Amino acid sequence: MNARNRFSMRTVSNAELAGLLEQAAARPRRRTHRLLHQGPGDPIQRLFIGLLHGTYVRPHRHPLVGETGIVVRGSCELLTFDGSGTVLARHQLGPDCENLAFDLKPGEWHSLVVRSADALFFELKPGPYDPETISEFADWAPAEGSVAVPGFLEILTNVRVGESVV
Repeated sequence: MNARNRFSMRTVSNAELAGLLEQAAARPRRRTHRLLHQGPGDPIQRLFIGLLHGTYVRPHRHPLVGETGIVVRGSCELLTFDGSGTVLARHQLGPDCENLAFDLKPGEWHSLVVRSADALFFELKPGPYDPETISEFADWAPAEGSVAVPGFLEILTNVRVGESVV
C-alpha cells in the first residue's frame, strides 16, 4: 500500500447508511454496524451503528474506556444506571431532539432504547477492541436471546428516573 492510499480520506454516503438499516432489518438482533477503522487493533474505534425499533441493547459498561455517540438519524433514549439497576438519567438523542450526542466516562452503566422506527448513530471509543475486556454486561439484565428480553425491553422503555429495572 502506498502512502497516498494509506492516508486517503474516506467518505460514507447516505445511501450506504440506508443500506446499513436494510441489513439491520435482515438480522435477528435488529441492528448492525459499519466500521470506519481498519480492525480491532486500531487505537481508535470508529463506526456507524444502524438500529431498528425493538432492538435490545443489554445494559452494560466499559470499565476501561469511555464512549462517545452521535445520533445522526432517528431518535434514541440513552439510559444510565447505578450498579444495582436504578435509572439515574434518561436522555432523548437525535437530530430533532434537544440532545444529539452523549459522552460516557469509563464504568458508566448504560443502554439505548430506539424510539423511532430506525436510528443511526456514530460511535467512537478507544481501542484496541478486545471482546473479553471492552464490555461488562449487567447481571441484573437478561442476556440477548433470553425469553425475558421482550418484557425487560418494555421496562426499559417505560421506567422512570429513580426507579429500578429489577
